[in-house]
Amino acid sequence: MKGIFKKVVLLIIIWVVLWCASLLIPAAFIPDEAEVPKVVSGICLIVTLLITLGSALAIDYNRAQKFKAGIPGFKKDVEALEERREHQLEQASKVIDKFLAHEKDVQGAASASHVESAAEFRVKVHEEYPELLSNQAVATLMSQIEKVEAELVRKKEQLNTCISDYNASIHSFPVVMVRKLAKLEDYVLESSVDDLFEENAVSDADLGI
Repeated sequence: MKGIFKKVVLLIIIWVVLWCASLLIPAAFIPDEAEVPKVVSGICLIVTLLITLGSALAIDYNRAQKFKAGIPGFKKDVEALEERREHQLEQASKVIDKFLAHEKDVQGAASASHVESAAEFRVKVHEEYPELLSNQAVATLMSQIEKVEAELVRKKEQLNTCISDYNASIHSFPVVMVRKLAKLEDYVLESSVDDLFEENAVSDADLGI
């Protein structure tokens, strides 16, 4: 609400300045000491009001469209990273299942592990199955999951910031007056990701799964 009040005050100041400046044009064609006719003054008042509102509307509308255009790209990034992370966590679960099957000498045992994050994988390897630390591929996978999760957090923050800026811009004055007419709907804060670190990806063969 404070932002809208400040915007309205600023636009009123700009409008008054433009109106006063516009009166100088007819005043130049009027003899000295004569006043600008009220009709002309009224026309200048209306024209400068329309110019002020129109300019502010165009600037803010373009700003909102710029934010809106950036949302799909961030969403794709988040979705791609989430897919990448899901694949890596599946690899991590398979590594632990294979290790448990080997330890119990029960090859082909049903999957019992479900790793849900890099932190959980690190705890399992360091505290429950330290023998896996000697496997370089496992260490690399652990590092990659951590990197993807960090990038995922960063991309989600960028997406949410972009969505928040867009939602705020369509509720600002004067765009809010034409929001429904222009079909500018609010976006809900979401998540998504990118295919990063592909060149150093750990394959199932490297992990022996």
